[in-house]
Amino acid sequence: MDIFCEYMVKRKKQKVDYVQEAILIVVAMYLSFIAFAMMQVFKSFTLLVIAAIWYGAVYLIRRKDIEYEYTLTNNILDIDRIFAKKTRKRITSIDIAKVDYIRPAEERDFEKNPEFLDHYICQCKASKNTYVLVFARDGKVHRVFCTPNDKMKKAFKQLNPSRVTVEIDGEEE
Repeated sequence: MDIFCEYMVKRKKQKVDYVQEAILIVVAMYLSFIAFAMMQVFKSFTLLVIAAIWYGAVYLIRRKDIEYEYTLTNNILDIDRIFAKKTRKRITSIDIAKVDYIRPAEERDFEKNPEFLDHYICQCKASKNTYVLVFARDGKVHRVFCTPNDKMKKAFKQLNPSRVTVEIDGEEE
């Protein structure tokens, strides 16, 4: 039986992201002011330099708009990161049959642990829908924090029933 599920999650911006955007805007304004002040020296290139400064600032701000796409095909979970709804990058592929466990993430799971390589591929860390997938690859233990939908949770349970603990609409299965 073939299984195919696809789900996209938009990462919520954090305070750090807003601070970085504000700093980018202030730096762009400062550089524009310097370029405008040096208009006598560069003359015709000033407007081109100012346009390039603001293009770069807008590019960097838009790059903070991140979405994650989870695609489950048979027993392989592919996770992609999408920047500014344009650029796609494959983060990882996980064989669900080889996962040690999948369960709802608890507060203690988010603590730093040198034994694990952590990958935060979720809407936000504080979300109640965040799940942790633990698996070993290349001699290292990975923890992937993701936010799957109910259809994907059921597919996880179907593919690896002994190691998956899922909650669907508040009820644990």
